[in-house]
Amino acid sequence: METEKLPFELDYMVLPRPVACAVMRRHIKMLELMVYAIIQNYTRSPRGCFVSNARFALECNTAPTKITQAISNLKKMGFVVQESFDGRKRYLRAVGYDASVVNETPKKPRKKTASPDLGEADHTKSGEERSIKFNKQLSRPTVRESDGGFGMVENTTKASQFDIDIATKLFHAIKKLPPRTTKVGRAKPAAWAKHIRLLRTIDEVDETTIEKVMDWYTHHIGEEFVPEAYAGESFRKKFAAIERQYGRDLKSAIEVSPEAATLAERLATLAWPMGSGESVPAATQACLTAYTTWVRKQIAFVNKLRRNDLKDCYGKERQRLLRLGDHLVYVMPPPAHFVRLWMEHVNGQVHGWDDWSGELGPLVFKPEASRWRNMGRGWANDYAHDPDRWDRFCEVMQSESE
Repeated sequence: METEKLPFELDYMVLPRPVACAVMRRHIKMLELMVYAIIQNYTRSPRGCFVSNARFALECNTAPTKITQAISNLKKMGFVVQESFDGRKRYLRAVGYDASVVNETPKKPRKKTASPDLGEADHTKSGEERSIKFNKQLSRPTVRESDGGFGMVENTTKASQFDIDIATKLFHAIKKLPPRTTKVGRAKPAAWAKHIRLLRTIDEVDETTIEKVMDWYTHHIGEEFVPEAYAGESFRKKFAAIERQYGRDLKSAIEVSPEAATLAERLATLAWPMGSGESVPAATQACLTAYTTWVRKQIAFVNKLRRNDLKDCYGKERQRLLRLGDHLVYVMPPPAHFVRLWMEHVNGQVHGWDDWSGELGPLVFKPEASRWRNMGRGWANDYAHDPDRWDRFCEVMQSESE
């Protein structure tokens, strides 16, 4: 049976300048180059590339796990961006192919320097037209050696105050180490801040995660099994390893109750990808604790509404919130049942998620989760045909509990 072919011809040898520079400097592997070529061809369509990892593996004659790593490396190098993910398909775009994806300031051409890919000079055009054509060729992103050989795309954006604060925390934590452990020398937090900026902008790590990991790292730096990152650049390169260690330490600090352990045993029968099965008990306990806390907070708020023992006067709205609160007490599932349903949904969510890190922490139940808000709005809509009443209920409950 013949294998279905992709509906295009792969232009493996037609490479944008930043990719060509990465190849010459050996920052990009051959498999990554092949994956980039496929994504580049699909990027020419309006929707971008939505080829699955299995199809990538078939075309490149390799394993899907290696494709996942190759795409991850291309994202870190800034050559590929993920535009969207609808739960089933992931849409990728080759940044090097479309220079408008990266906000870059074109470099001014040097005098008496010709670009090898401009072709023969067109003497029929005016000097201004030839200059415009020359500048367009130079507007593509370039790879710098100053990025420490990490193969990143240059970004001219300045470091924010957040980047400087995080770099300062790292600087002071390193200075507390014994002198024989490391030498800070004349290093300055302002110089390290650019690597924190690249961690946010290029590696796409949100500020909350960076701040949590940095707070943990400053208290455990120099300990056994903690990665050594004694500069801004090394902290960025080893951030994934530091985050994993932070997650392990967080899991070990969670004491799993007998009820959560029983739930985790049932959930363990499901297939958990990327070796995340060992994280299920801690994640189950986190869900159970958060949901039970929310239910207790809700019951206390309903009792306040019933006694009219509130900080502010809500008038007739108090009765509407009280009726919704009484309804929620009856329709909301018991903690054990709710946690089982939530974790089963998480299990279905991570299957087929190519870019999933393997950490269950971000997916456990939280009151601010969008899925929880949608459930609450559904209960309010079924009861009063007013989904916005759920938002108001949560808003007033939060205000009264402060």
